[in-house]
Amino acid sequence: MKIHLLFADLSLEIEADIDIVYFKREMFRKFLVFSEDRADIFVHYHEIDERLVVHSELSTEEELLIRNSRHIGMDSLLLGAQGVRQRLVECMAHPQLSTIELHPRSIVFYDYFAHRLDVYFAAQDSRELAERNVYASIVAPFLPAFSATVVHSSAIIRRGSTALFLAPDEGGKTTVVRSAPSGTILSDDQNIIRKKNGRVMVYGTPWGLFTNPQENAPLGGIFFLEQSAEFRLEAVASANALEYLYNDSRPYVDYLPRGHRIELFHLLDEVCHQVPCYRMYFPRDFIDWDAIDTVMG
Repeated sequence: MKIHLLFADLSLEIEADIDIVYFKREMFRKFLVFSEDRADIFVHYHEIDERLVVHSELSTEEELLIRNSRHIGMDSLLLGAQGVRQRLVECMAHPQLSTIELHPRSIVFYDYFAHRLDVYFAAQDSRELAERNVYASIVAPFLPAFSATVVHSSAIIRRGSTALFLAPDEGGKTTVVRSAPSGTILSDDQNIIRKKNGRVMVYGTPWGLFTNPQENAPLGGIFFLEQSAEFRLEAVASANALEYLYNDSRPYVDYLPRGHRIELFHLLDEVCHQVPCYRMYFPRDFIDWDAIDTVMG
């Protein structure tokens, strides 16, 4: 299968040796585009027949690449596969811009130079392993190169500005945006903030129950959700907001090349100093949307 998706004004090419049912869901169909132009980000899934794997020792250069790049583990059943070794050689040209994850029955290459993710998995486990690598984390590591990052959040456009609501799973993100009397929901689970032409914009992604591929708007306010008996907004210092957002990126940020980590930090720092940040205490049955609109200006 091969598809092209477009979100945050970035094109994503997904190619797989097998059909990945997850990418055939309605939420992805809304973001499909037909294009022959080169994509901004590439994600390729490769199925490996274990019977054809020739087991051989790593060369000194290959072992050095793995040791010098950011890696998880030093061995995998699939290291002898021809396609894997070829990809390993290609990454040797820029070892400081590569992350290699070696698992017993799968290998993942993050190539930050080519903005490319390659997932290799044993045929016997292909569907199970492929379905583990389908979430927003497949694009998140490459976004800082485009002055962007993905945020675990819900987002809604109100009066031309975007309100971004952050909370852990089951923390009320979907409940809040669906309670709005008006507005356009961008996504209720994963949104992208991106600096373009001097403005911080918010875009929906395919990851969520409620998504919108067409709309985007400037970021107007960031709200950290906390369930409470009464509704109130409490200002959050920009430094505290920055700490939360940066830690929210921890699942992938620790493996970024140093330059990409710096770009991400500067983006989040600028966002938190430009945009009002609040802790939003709320009961399940009442959201004061007038107060939210007021603090967003």
